[in-house]
Amino acid sequence: MLREHPQLTFRPEDVYTACVTEAALLWVAPEGFVVTTGETDNFTGDRTLLIWIAWAEERGIYDKGDAKTQYVKLAEEFGELAKALLKDDQPEVIDAIGDIVVVLTNLAKLGDLNIEDCIQSAYNVIAKALVKWLTEHL
Repeated sequence: MLREHPQLTFRPEDVYTACVTEAALLWVAPEGFVVTTGETDNFTGDRTLLIWIAWAEERGIYDKGDAKTQYVKLAEEFGELAKALLKDDQPEVIDAIGDIVVVLTNLAKLGDLNIEDCIQSAYNVIAKALVKWLTEHL
């Protein structure tokens, strides 16, 4: 995958090292794997979630899939989350939330977006609202 996408800066050995040193988390499923980590900007303190997703490309999700199929998958995962919450099944809640994050990542990529940018955008809106509220109430 890295040979086909020279813009990616992570080498397999870097990803492996990040997982072994617990700087990243490796999520393994029969379909493939996902690696997640976070970075903190030393100057601003802003956190960025990084998601390295390899199996989606291997499975053809980006070539054969589209936003509509991923939206249907997202609805399915929300249903699984609701079921797990109703049953108070914590391992299934964790699994469902993880699946939702993966599907949202795929949905963003299919829309030529970056999931980290989407999360940062939402954070910026929340931060602005918080600053406004604090300004008005302090």
